[in-house]
Amino acid sequence: MLGVLLQKNIKLVSKTLSAKRSLYIATVNFNRAQDTIELIKSIRNTNLPNIKLLVLDNGSKKEDFTLLKNSLPKRGLELIRKSKNLGFAKGFNLLITKALKANDCEMLMIINNDTLLSRTNITDLVTYCNSNPTSMVSPLLIFPNRSQVQSAGLKFFWPLGLTLNYKFNQDPAQLLSEHLYPYALTGACIITSKTVWQKLGGFREDFFAYFEDLELGSRARKIGIQPVVLSNTQVIHKHSLASGGQSSYSYTNKKINPFKSYFLMRNGIKWARLHLNFIYRGYFLATHISGQLMMSLLVYRNLSIIPIQIRAVKDGFFNNFNPPGI
Repeated sequence: MLGVLLQKNIKLVSKTLSAKRSLYIATVNFNRAQDTIELIKSIRNTNLPNIKLLVLDNGSKKEDFTLLKNSLPKRGLELIRKSKNLGFAKGFNLLITKALKANDCEMLMIINNDTLLSRTNITDLVTYCNSNPTSMVSPLLIFPNRSQVQSAGLKFFWPLGLTLNYKFNQDPAQLLSEHLYPYALTGACIITSKTVWQKLGGFREDFFAYFEDLELGSRARKIGIQPVVLSNTQVIHKHSLASGGQSSYSYTNKKINPFKSYFLMRNGIKWARLHLNFIYRGYFLATHISGQLMMSLLVYRNLSIIPIQIRAVKDGFFNNFNPPGI
């Protein structure tokens, strides 16, 4: 019975993709070789046809890249190495551009390396994308415990000028029967057609990391591209490992990641200046800046991050780039 179901999935993907057309799956590694290896293994284990893999090593340490290079398969995968960290946006754009130039590319999925894919995941996403060619599609991202949603896309929390993960911490079993329509999709996993990617032109590279997915989604909405989350298609997301191994704030030890805090503040300002009208922009900027500062001062009681956040505010308004740790 299992063998019959597997063969049906293989035939469905082959049928959904045009003859001699491929689904390209692109991911970026930054000092997380083991996670990247596990992701690629999960994709290869599906044994689905017409899939080509693109992996960018984004300036990882030598030992991490060596592990990656020696562990990845040679067939059906192209590994590209860069000597410095290009950032999430530019790194994925490099892979997106490469895929779009391929004559056999019909669909392109970008995915964080701290995720795991299954045969059903890929089949469901490809099938929906093929039936709805003007949509951008994402699975429901769940934590490794499988009992909590990590993200069903992005939404706004206007009182503090924050963008939050839609359906965060909810029970994924309660969402199985519905498609979800957030404001934008998280960059952790997006699949859409080659045509849509060509229209969008990839991410804005001056965002480097964080808010780049919201900015992409904002442009997509303006040209009628609908973001959709398939809640019955669930992908494990280890969350924030792709950016170096810790989230912006740690609830247990109250340590703050300066890199992420800088880009959240700076890029939130850049996004608002690009995509919000005068009234919403003023409100969002006031609440966004004060909200980020309040998190540091009142919730986490950490004064060391304030100079970095003030610098981020200046850089957001004047389009400068002075992040910590780069």
